[in-house]
Amino acid sequence: MYVRSGTYVGTGAVQGVTGLGFAPKIVFIKGGANTCVVKTDSMPTSSVKEISQAAALVTNAITAFTSDGFTLGTDNHANNSGTTYFWLALGDNGGADLETG
Repeated sequence: MYVRSGTYVGTGAVQGVTGLGFAPKIVFIKGGANTCVVKTDSMPTSSVKEISQAAALVTNAITAFTSDGFTLGTDNHANNSGTTYFWLALGDNGGADLETG
């Protein structure tokens, strides 16, 4: 299993987080006073789930996984201008050691 973590500063505009060295299967993001959100590769495109919230999926936060990272939309859960966000990405190394669904 691959594991990477890092930070970025939100811009409020679409932006990418790259350089992971793998395609993520799961990404967690937490920033400011926002609830932590999670996206898996089996979730609907552009949807994330707030952790510990009994609420509907949030859209336009993490909009895609790429071969080397993920793309952020404009939702404040993951990309509020000026907010520092912390992320954790998990990926499968090809040995089926991480499954989502």
